[in-house]
Amino acid sequence: MREVVQSLRRQRQKHADDTAWARSLRAFTSRLYWHCHFIQKLESEPSIEHQTLHPALRGLRERDPEHPHLIAWKRGQTGVPLVDACMRSLTATGWINFRMRAMLLSHATFGLGLHWYEPALHLARLFTDFEPGIHYPQVQMQAGATGTNAMRVYNPIKQAEDNDPTGEFIARWVPELSPLPQEWRAKPWALPESLQKRFGFQPGVDYPIPNDFEAEARHWKKLLYELRRTPEARDASQAIVEKLASQRRPSARRGKKVEADNRQQLLLFGESGMGNG
Repeated sequence: MREVVQSLRRQRQKHADDTAWARSLRAFTSRLYWHCHFIQKLESEPSIEHQTLHPALRGLRERDPEHPHLIAWKRGQTGVPLVDACMRSLTATGWINFRMRAMLLSHATFGLGLHWYEPALHLARLFTDFEPGIHYPQVQMQAGATGTNAMRVYNPIKQAEDNDPTGEFIARWVPELSPLPQEWRAKPWALPESLQKRFGFQPGVDYPIPNDFEAEARHWKKLLYELRRTPEARDASQAIVEKLASQRRPSARRGKKVEADNRQQLLLFGESGMGNG
């Protein structure tokens, strides 16, 4: 890491007059700081590998390595095409992009109501770039277990519309859906009966029918928000922020007020630009 940082500093000096290069190198440098910050989280709070960070959110779900929803999720057989396509792709290649990683965890914990621990362990075994210091804080953030971040609940239908509008990715990794028109690949359970006959596809026979994952996600999101609103939970949230949150450097011109305000910046477990979907 030190060699990389030193090399970056040399390159930044070399390209100081090139705006595009300078911006890119600064961005990469910030990712290195971000990496080290997350490594430090695990050093400071090693229990996050096994225990829900926020005390008010513990004990809500049982760990069950044999839960049918967990088994289906691991096998890419949940009945939700983009979730299954991502899981099958990850299993085959060992890598998938950040947003789809977040969606897989979101669906497991909100859409399927699973405890975050077993899904986290399964993904850790699959990722070729697994880094526990980044993995477990991110898992807990995506599962809504930190109690300090905005909950990011990803709708896999919307994600398919946004990121796989032609259904090409789904058709590649879930080939049993490839005969369907692209507009039905993300939600084959809704295929009209007349089209089922035309394309020789029967939901529940050729591909699983999913649980009501949208209702399940609403239930867990509402419950977690309610638990977070209690005075005890708010006190615990503040303690977590003081121990683990990233602290931005204060501006010399704005003095102590900025320093106090910056302590409230909850850059705790995720990239600030990533919202709900």
